[in-house]
Amino acid sequence: MESCSKKTVAPDGDESVAAFVRRKFSQQLLDRLVGPFVSGVFAGDPERLSLRSAFPSVHEAEESAGSIIRGMSRAAKTKAGPSERPSLLAFREGNETLIRALSNILDPSLHTGASVTGISAQNDGSFNVQVDTRGVSESISTKCLIIATPADVTENLLSHLDPSFESLLASIEYAPVAVVSLGYRISDIAHSLDGFGFLVPRSSGLRVLGTVWNSSLFPGRAPEGHALLTSFVGGATDPSAASLPTEALTSLVHREISPVLSIAGEPVFSDVAVWPRALPQYNLGHSNRLAAVAKLLRNHPGIWLAGNYLRGPAIGSCVEQALAVADEVREALEK
Repeated sequence: MESCSKKTVAPDGDESVAAFVRRKFSQQLLDRLVGPFVSGVFAGDPERLSLRSAFPSVHEAEESAGSIIRGMSRAAKTKAGPSERPSLLAFREGNETLIRALSNILDPSLHTGASVTGISAQNDGSFNVQVDTRGVSESISTKCLIIATPADVTENLLSHLDPSFESLLASIEYAPVAVVSLGYRISDIAHSLDGFGFLVPRSSGLRVLGTVWNSSLFPGRAPEGHALLTSFVGGATDPSAASLPTEALTSLVHREISPVLSIAGEPVFSDVAVWPRALPQYNLGHSNRLAAVAKLLRNHPGIWLAGNYLRGPAIGSCVEQALAVADEVREALEK
């Protein structure tokens, strides 16, 4: 049941996910459900994450109807038919499959091993892009420029055109995440592993954010008689954890998930990948920052931005955003 407590917001009208959940529901729901979900999706801190930016449909539901339930119900009725998007997808040969497919389509237009060293505006409205490819410099002129790099890289590239981009994009924080994959003999795991995995409340005292049971979800992820479990450590609430040595991360994850899944034996396989800037944080004020960036872009027609710091961090959200940008570019070229 939704409460009717007074709404508290930040000075700019933004509200954190934590404040929203406490206001509408309870601290227990925040600790046991919403907090772990935020850790799993954003590796974020619900006390700092903006509801308006991270969960816009929930924010809009309350704003439009004064109630999440009524608002979501109205939104569902206005959808044109049921969504056919699968809830869970994976490539048989890993995410590299998508990169290879894009590479094959773009070849020979694709330049790999290249660094953009500068962008400047020309008098005719086009852009001059300085590119260094393995020590060889060249200049590329273009009317339309899509910058699909992380916020900090985008900031450095656009600051040549307008220094204001730097302060806005530099304020977008990223959470570090260590991805620890452990393989076990199925005979050593008492849990059935029937499902997706589990997320961990921060109040539990564990450092693992959650574990995905890869071999239960997709075929070919582990040899016969074995299971592959991928766990995540770090995030905005425990950033130092991602800096631990590889052996320490492997030991930490094994030690913490073993009691949860009743694992009796040691892992027979391990792999650790650390991403110092894994996920952008849609923290309080994020929507205002993006609005300011969009306003600056209007002074530089011909430039578009794409990336997981804009409209959602998931691959599906980034693909939808990329398709929308492509349509905008096509329309601009046809004018």
